[in-house]
Amino acid sequence: MKVPFRQQVSDYDCVPTSLINALCYLFDRKDIPPFVVHRAYRDCLDVEASRGTSSRAIQDIGFWLKNYQEKKFSKFAVAYSGESGQPN
Repeated sequence: MKVPFRQQVSDYDCVPTSLINALCYLFDRKDIPPFVVHRAYRDCLDVEASRGTSSRAIQDIGFWLKNYQEKKFSKFAVAYSGESGQPN
């Protein structure tokens, strides 16, 4: 069963919250690796004092998700078409 979308906790966590919501929509709860959730919040709150997300962080997390593989979570696969580190 799909769970309702999560709300932002603060004014600064829109990107990690949106990313987690997208993953929850695409995958069953048991198919999302816990490390992916951890990494989404850790890497996406990269602006000074964790007050937002830079475009670079968004590109980097997309590239990381595309290449993330874990045997226990074999159904987890994310496509990403951007290039990490390249400004838009």
